[in-house]
Amino acid sequence: MIVKRVARSGGTSNFERLARYILDHAHGGEKVALARVSNCESEDEAWATREIMATQALNRRAKADKTCHLVVSFPAGEEPTPEQLADIEATLAKAIGLGEHQRISALHKNTGHAHLHIAISKVHPRTYRNVQVLRDYFRLDEACQVLEGRHGLEPDNRISRSRRIARPVRAADLEAHRGEGSLTRWVEEHRAALEALRDGASSWGEFHEALVTHGLVAQQRGAGLVLVAADGSAAVKASSVGRGYGFGALQEQLGPFEPSTGRPAQSANERRPLQRSPATAALYAAFQKERAEALALRRELAARSKAAADAQRAALANWYRERRLLIRNARNLSPAARKLEYQRLAEERRGDATAQQKERRAQRTRLAAEHPVLTWVEYLRRGADAGDLQALEVLRSREQKRARLAKQVLAAADAEAARHVVLDGVKRDTRKNGDVLYRLRDGGIVRDSAREVEVDVPTPAAAFAALLLAHQRFPDSPLVVAGSEQFRSQVVQAAASGGLDVKFADPSLDAERARVREQSSREVQGGALAAFVGARNEVAKRVPSLLRHRAWTPGDAGDALYRGRRQLEGMEAVLLERGGEMLVKPVSPAQAAKASTFPIGKRVRLDEHGRLRDSDQSAER
Repeated sequence: MIVKRVARSGGTSNFERLARYILDHAHGGEKVALARVSNCESEDEAWATREIMATQALNRRAKADKTCHLVVSFPAGEEPTPEQLADIEATLAKAIGLGEHQRISALHKNTGHAHLHIAISKVHPRTYRNVQVLRDYFRLDEACQVLEGRHGLEPDNRISRSRRIARPVRAADLEAHRGEGSLTRWVEEHRAALEALRDGASSWGEFHEALVTHGLVAQQRGAGLVLVAADGSAAVKASSVGRGYGFGALQEQLGPFEPSTGRPAQSANERRPLQRSPATAALYAAFQKERAEALALRRELAARSKAAADAQRAALANWYRERRLLIRNARNLSPAARKLEYQRLAEERRGDATAQQKERRAQRTRLAAEHPVLTWVEYLRRGADAGDLQALEVLRSREQKRARLAKQVLAAADAEAARHVVLDGVKRDTRKNGDVLYRLRDGGIVRDSAREVEVDVPTPAAAFAALLLAHQRFPDSPLVVAGSEQFRSQVVQAAASGGLDVKFADPSLDAERARVREQSSREVQGGALAAFVGARNEVAKRVPSLLRHRAWTPGDAGDALYRGRRQLEGMEAVLLERGGEMLVKPVSPAQAAKASTFPIGKRVRLDEHGRLRDSDQSAER
């Protein structure tokens, strides 16, 4: 498990807004699997939110943020129990000094892994002090390690205490959002080369010249030094390379800082995809072209919009200037009346300026919505949603191998050679990691990932859709079914009733599939046979020459006259005349093919097992 404190870039958060988000009010709670209230008088989330807001309002002096937002992420397929979640929430809150504080938590399961949102009020419910969370990075990680051991959860990557520099969270978030490498990743990959060029420099000029060859510029920022990409799009602290890149250490080696005079020809932050697939290069080139065109169009439209807004602002300023002149030159106004008119005019101008700002923001929002500039991941998701299998393959090429802990899974022993397919006619949503989420009409949810097909919400339709996906993706491999007995039964029923030519790796499950399929076939045949016999006997009541029909039984073994074949629902049957009756006998495709060679009226023989034979050939034997 991994826990992260969500930091706000500026301003203060609103607890009510955060509570509405984690409880998914916008979608009627569709994302929420479990919600919990702690340290409040009311157990109802709505009343608890009001109670927490009232408690925060009692602290009128604190200017800092009064809300802490934690997100706890679990590996794919890991689903802690409600009791475990309650202990995880309490332990993490206590680890950062907020154990007695009021909080609301909600478990979300709308992505490829379960994640717990915890909204904590930093205002103590009795002392009303606004407790600030400091140095929580390592304390939360230590609490995670304790919780993993206590509840038998899958261990995740822990923070290394040996390194002084931890990888910035924002860089990881940026990579997850865009699907492209960050400057921080580039520095980590080239750390040895950067340390070598520092060791080989004897002056700031040589150091800057060496950095330029790597697409970087060293700049002083505040009391420290940063390494900036040539295009200015990203910067990292120089000390992230190592201790020798600290500003003090570099000044001891190279003397007082001297700014750089050169500019790199190529940026070290050149965008590159994190996915590794044969189709990545071509798709990424197409993405870069589309992105450049979208950016150019948006800049052009933004420039037009800004020019129009500037012209409107200038016209409005000119109109108010003329109004002020009219008030100034009015001879019938007393000084008090003139002052009142100026105040009214100023108030009206402020209102117009506010309206202009709101309209400008609305225009920018519309421009972004109507002309989106997609990230690399969004581009791949759009292609996968449209049925582009190459885009889906590239999305999945970055996904790490996941532990198969999910409850309802269909997979194959050789999942590496799986095909990438999509189901048409079913509502689907492609995730950033390449998972395709299918939502069925009966409420079932199927998740198709790189290595397996998982059923998040098991229903009969979901079981059939998952089986169809697994059959198409792993056509030459026996299917491995993991899950509850109910899910396994649904998969067997789907395989038998759907007529899919699948085989299960579990021999007992495969035998059950064959049994259910045979039973289902008999039931279908029996129903179709009874319907045909009944319909023919109704006609016989009106047509005396038509013989009475009935189903063939093992007691009818022996000779009979062949009277043709009939195609019934889900099967074929032959008509046999014997003793003034017409016997209807279901036959296999092979028997039907053999009967097609018999002329009408030929004498045939059936044994007690219902096997159809030529009467003449039987006599010869």
